Amino acid sequence: MDEETLQKILDMDPAMRKLYEEFMPVARARDEDSLRYYQMREKALSDFISGMNFARKEGEQKGKAEGLREGRAEGLKEGKVEGLKEGERKGKQELARNMKAGGLSVEQIMAFSGFSRKEIEEL
Repeated sequence: MDEETLQKILDMDPAMRKLYEEFMPVARARDEDSLRYYQMREKALSDFISGMNFARKEGEQKGKAEGLREGRAEGLKEGKVEGLKEGERKGKQELARNMKAGGLSVEQIMAFSGFSRKEIEEL
């Protein structure tokens, strides 16, 4: 096939042109060393891409696992703090209730508990 006919065919089909441009250097390589070099280069590129994809996936998995660990630890810490605050408040409420039942004045209960008049009246 002459060059002009080949160009017409390639102009009609972009996929064919791409294929031709990609593999024509290999087809023109008449000696085995050039072909072997081309194949090694293609394999090296493929191996590199596979390695990068594997490293990315492994990094994502490690990052997710670390994030979960940190999130759980932070959640537990916050939960303990909130639980302690709530327990302290309930204890003070119980003490204020007992003071109120024991006949102490609202002013005395306010001084000992730190609660406002309204909070003590609501007990």
